[in-house]
This record gives sequence, C-alpha cells and structure tokens, in this order.
Amino acid sequence: MTLTEAVKAEREPRPSVGSRLAGRADALLDLGIVAAVGLALRLPAVGFGLPAMLHPDEPGNVVVGARMAVNSDWNPHYFAYPSVMYDVEAISVRAQGLVTGHMLNASDFTTQGMGINQTSDPDMVLFLRLITVALSVGLCLLVYGLVRHITGRRWVAVGCGLLGATSPLLITNGVFITPDTYSAFFSTATLAGALAVVRRGKRLDYVLAGLAVGLAWGSKYDIVCSVPVIVAYLIREGRNAYRPSALLSLGTAALAAVVSFVVSTPAALFDTSSLITGLRAELSHYATGHPGAQGGAFEYYLSALSHDQFLLIPGALLAVVAAWFGHFRKETVVVGAYSLGYFGLIASETVRFDRDLLPLLPGLMLLTGFGVAWIAQLVAERRPALPRPAGFAVVTALAAAMLVPAVMGAAGVPQTLDEAPRTEVAAWLDAHLPQGAAVVDEHYGPWLEPSRYHVTEVGYVVSEASLPAGQQAIILTDQGSGRFTDDPAQYPHEFAAYQALLKNYCLAVKYTNGPWAEVLTPCTSG
Repeated sequence: MTLTEAVKAEREPRPSVGSRLAGRADALLDLGIVAAVGLALRLPAVGFGLPAMLHPDEPGNVVVGARMAVNSDWNPHYFAYPSVMYDVEAISVRAQGLVTGHMLNASDFTTQGMGINQTSDPDMVLFLRLITVALSVGLCLLVYGLVRHITGRRWVAVGCGLLGATSPLLITNGVFITPDTYSAFFSTATLAGALAVVRRGKRLDYVLAGLAVGLAWGSKYDIVCSVPVIVAYLIREGRNAYRPSALLSLGTAALAAVVSFVVSTPAALFDTSSLITGLRAELSHYATGHPGAQGGAFEYYLSALSHDQFLLIPGALLAVVAAWFGHFRKETVVVGAYSLGYFGLIASETVRFDRDLLPLLPGLMLLTGFGVAWIAQLVAERRPALPRPAGFAVVTALAAAMLVPAVMGAAGVPQTLDEAPRTEVAAWLDAHLPQGAAVVDEHYGPWLEPSRYHVTEVGYVVSEASLPAGQQAIILTDQGSGRFTDDPAQYPHEFAAYQALLKNYCLAVKYTNGPWAEVLTPCTSG
C-alpha cells in the first residue's frame, strides 16, 4: 500500500460495529441458503443403490484406501490417481476401527463384474460418500464467498453459489467416492489463493495458494491449476516479476505446493516409479480411447456445459466484455487463464467424460459472477431511481427462471443413480426363469444370486468371440454393449455381432427408466 492509499484509507470512515455485525449476519444467511439447497439436492441421492454399489469405480477406490488403513501403509500401490482421496479413506477407516472395532476391507465387497457389486458395510460406504457431499457443498460456498468479496454484490454471489448448488453435474458426482469432486474443490481453493495473490499479494497468500495447488495435484494430477497462481504473480508484480524479492514469493508458493503434494501423496518420495507408471497409464488411456466415450471432445463438453447450467458459457463471455471495459480485469484474467487452459486440455483429448468438467465449473461460475456484477452496476448507474424492492423482485425472478432447468435436472438425479432397469430385469428373471437357469450377465447388469442362477459373467456380450450354448437369458445393458450398438458406424463389428445374436435370441423385455437394460431369450419357432 502506498502512502497516498494509506492516508486515504485513514480518512475513509470505518464501518460501525452494528453494520459489521449486520454484514456477517447477511453472509451467514447467504451461506445457509446455498448450503441448504446444496444438501437438499445431494442427500436424497447419497445412499443410491446400497447395499448394491452401482458405480463401477467406487468399490476399487474404497478398497485401495481401506487396504492402506488395514496395513498401516501410506502407499496406495495404485496410482491411476494420486493419494488425497485414498488418504481420506484410510483415515476414515482407521477411525471406524477405533469406534466399532471393525475396519472396512476388501472382504466387505463382492463383485460379479464391473458395476455389479455388493457391500456388507453400507454404513461406511455412506460415510465416505458424505465426505464427497461436504466437499461438493463446500465448493459452492467458496464460490459464493469469492464473488461476494470481489464484486460486493450480495445477490450476485448468492446466485453464483446456487449455480453450483443446483448443478446436476456437481450433484451427480458429489455423491460418488471418486476423486473428481476432491479435484474440483481444491481447484476452487487454488483460484481463491490466486485471486488473493493478485488482489493483495501478501506472503501468506502465496503460501495458501501453493498449498491448494499441491492438494489439487494430489487429487487428480491437475497440473493446470498452477497457471492461475503464476498469472496472478505476473500481474501483481508487473515489471518487478524477475526481481529476487518478488521471485522469493513465487518460490514460496512453489515450495508450499511441493510440500502439500508430498504430504498428501508421500509415496511420491519413495515409490516414484509406480507413481510415474500410474500417471503414464492414465495419460495413455485418455489419449488412446475408451469405447462409448471417445471422439468429438470439444463439442461434447460444450453440449454438456449448456445442458448443465446454460448460463455459464454466456456468463463467462460477459465477464470478458466487462474486463474489456475495465471491470474485474485482473480477476477475470486469472480465472480465465485457468478456465481456458483446463478446457483446452480436456477438449484436446481423445477420451471424454462429463465428470472431467467438474474442476472447470467453479471457474465459469466465478466469471459469470463478474459479468453479472458488471451488468448490475450498469443498471444501478443508469436507473438510480429504480425502487429497491422492484429491482430485487426482478433479479429474483430472473435468477429463479435461470435455475429452474438445473433444479429440474437435479431433482431427477437420485432416480437416475438408482438405475431402476437393473432391479426390473432381476425381478423379471425371477418371475420367468426356473431355478438354476443359465444366464449371461454383462458389465453394468443386475446382481444375480449365485444360488438362484448359473451365471456366466462377461465383459461385453457383443465383443465376446462366443457365448456358452444353452443360455436361457442374455442380459445386455446401456453402459455395456450399448456403448457399441448405439454407434454402429464406429463399431461395425460389435453391431454386426449384435445383429447375429438376434437371429437366435429375441428381445423378451427392455426397461428404459434410466440406463436401459434388456433381456434376450431363445427365439421360439412359429
């Protein structure tokens, strides 16, 4: 702060105690609104499927953390993801052992194939999911706080918090035991640190920003989260950026990032080769392909964003316009650098999953807040005589109208996650097949009791070279063979295999109230 700024600050009247208390009360109310909406839309979905575990990645993720706890080992020995999520799981399972005497372990899970799992300890699974819920809601609160602090616009900040609270993508992934919400939360914390650097630039700001970067690295290898801190530093220091005193601050952030990464992923020090191998495998996966989730990433992500919160893309563009006219310019450059870099990365990859958008969403919400705050300022300047109640009513109505599509989508998340077609197929088999019937069940099919059926487990029916003869039912699923049959142009061999299968097996029933599942039974003559 310069001498002139200090003198000016001294002359400006300080807020009274009453106004400060009122401001804090308003902030607590706002946080309560965002948290209440976020929890109301996530908690109904948190127990989906249990004791069945329908998400294909959850059992494996939990077993890694549980194994660390049982073996008192801080090395997960598995590095498709780094350790932050596994550390949280290990600590939670250790605490479970102290409280109940039992620690969740691999024997608490039974599998019949990918996405076909059961757990004998649903309470612990539920607890781990609730941690993800807390991070998902916490992300929304961070967005609110940043927009409120930077723009000073209370209701714009509430609206941005609600964009996160009602986002179907954040809600869906906000109940999974996967690293995506962890990554999104710590990426948001990184943006908070970078914005503190560009606005204030104290040594503590650099330390906190660096700690957040390290945890983002440790959540899902999010290297791009380093960009906003570097950009904030360059903007803050300007021509002084290469002076030793300034570089010391950036070095402090880098050191904090390395320390927090190593503390959260300690195996990086003593099992570096395994970590590099896991990272390379994940990079290869995204570069080579994943059936049903590959090609057209740029268009796919734009479509997913517009269907999630349609305001985000125009809101981000509005922030750019506002920055052009000198409003929130530094903040927009910092957040925009991360958002553009991250989107460019995922859009350039062969494989695309909507969950990979999660770290991008908070940045777009912040940019939307900057753009909308600029519009609010313009309206206030040009319509100073507009009655406050009328203005508040208009803003509330507009915000509600914009959030309605997302809320409607979010309300359907619990039903979608429960995947009713799986249960319906199992009920149909129980009603129509005799004891001991031979059934082929592919990935993402229903759980079938081994004592009731003779089950042949396969990956994808349409990619099998041959199926056992004499099957009384064959189950195909949307997420299984459907990933091939829905795109015959890209998978002609698998589609031809499905057509050949239909010469001997006929569609008996198909359920579509969620990811579809169908049953084929031997065709009868005549």
